[in-house]
Amino acid sequence: MYFVPYIGENPYQPRLEEALKKQGFEVHKGRPRKLWSRLLRGEGKPTGLTHLHWLPSLRGGLKGLFAVFKFLGTLLMQRVMRHPVVWTVHNIQHHDANFPRLERLLGKIVFNLVSEVIVHSESGREITLSAFGVGDGNKVTVIPHGNYCSSYPNEVSREDARRDLDLAEDETVFLFLGRIRAYKGINALVEAFETLPAERVRLVIAGRTNSNSGLDPDKFGDGVIFHEGYVADERLQFYLNACDAVVFPYRDVLTSGAVVLAMSYGRACIAPRLGCIPDFLTSCDELLYDADDPGGLHGVLEFASGRREFLDDVGETLMKRASHWSW
Repeated sequence: MYFVPYIGENPYQPRLEEALKKQGFEVHKGRPRKLWSRLLRGEGKPTGLTHLHWLPSLRGGLKGLFAVFKFLGTLLMQRVMRHPVVWTVHNIQHHDANFPRLERLLGKIVFNLVSEVIVHSESGREITLSAFGVGDGNKVTVIPHGNYCSSYPNEVSREDARRDLDLAEDETVFLFLGRIRAYKGINALVEAFETLPAERVRLVIAGRTNSNSGLDPDKFGDGVIFHEGYVADERLQFYLNACDAVVFPYRDVLTSGAVVLAMSYGRACIAPRLGCIPDFLTSCDELLYDADDPGGLHGVLEFASGRREFLDDVGETLMKRASHWSW
């Protein structure tokens, strides 16, 4: 099996690779150009397949456009050679895409060229078929996103985690964890949080920023704690076990491994009704909001403030659900 492309810093592929190897698969990874060149030279096993994860971006001017045409040419050759290609649709288009319509057209072309398509929920299936304007759902298989229940250290208690992060035991703590990008709606989260009437609430933001995140920590109020920088695997447990709920104020999303990570740690999740998220977070409708509602996120944060026992119960339910999603 060939993983194309392979992004090791995203935990999804390493966990899937590990599970496939236990099932007897031989997994190859690297740059798509090198992997596909081997296939076209006949070096790949006839019984092998290519597992496509992410499509090339339509960025980079003429060079990027040439890469897209080369990608499609190689994919077409694989189809002619009857080499099976399975595509897991993680996104309908790249986040913050410069040319979203062209990226959807690219997705539609790829959908028709590949052998099989994987999505992570029934909603994801319907969204994918609608976005690419295709009616053939026979090649689409729904497979739940694998969990992270045993993927990272998880020995620290809530008390020790809060002591480490200098958080009081009686505070309701909301968490935003991970790389900070514009599409994740971090500024809307800060604005909604800082207008909460409730006392004894904290918002912890931990993750790397980039140049277009739009984040201005100098404007944060006293209730916001910002830890800028990459969060190492061994530190994840401190943030996730210290909080009462993880907040995902996404403006655009199909599948979210970050939601599955929070579920795997038994944390309640606050999120919009977008993409696969409502399917992931069944039975906790009180913590979902309409992305188009200007006051939706604020309303859920206000509802959750002070309801720590309720949030714990929701987190336990979500962890039990995620525990059934193997790789």
